[in-house]
Amino acid sequence: MVDFDYTISTFQFDGQRGHSCFDVFMSDAIATQEFKDETLKLKDKYLPIEHDNKIPREEKIIYMEEWWNKAEKLMVDLKITKDKIKAAIETCNIHLRHGFRNFIKSAESAQVQTFIVSGGILDVIGTILRQDIDDLAQNDLIKLISNIMMFDDNGLFTGFAQP
Repeated sequence: MVDFDYTISTFQFDGQRGHSCFDVFMSDAIATQEFKDETLKLKDKYLPIEHDNKIPREEKIIYMEEWWNKAEKLMVDLKITKDKIKAAIETCNIHLRHGFRNFIKSAESAQVQTFIVSGGILDVIGTILRQDIDDLAQNDLIKLISNIMMFDDNGLFTGFAQP
């Protein structure tokens, strides 16, 4: 079982800090300046709450769900498509760690199930993995568990699937 952001993907690449799954949506290929400003305001409000050990867990959950719902609404308003996500990924600094392909091949040859569990976004993770692992779609031993984007019949992002 492995995480994606900064575990499978690099924290730094070519001297620059790497991006996370959610950073993809801050890319100029997707985000407007208004979106960037509003998400920064949300982060400034809610991140201190997330890190505050004095706030009871039950209360903190309410705030985190509020943050998630507000951020999701902002993302829906961007009219994101799968093509925009692919274009944004190409501009982001997200790279798999050296040796990850060999790790997957070794696990596969030993018939070891690999779970990639992430608080990131399945659509982003899957796209990045498919770029580097040709037969990922045929590999039944790799399971991705993450937030799933939903799209309407016109290909527009409508929100995240509920767990």
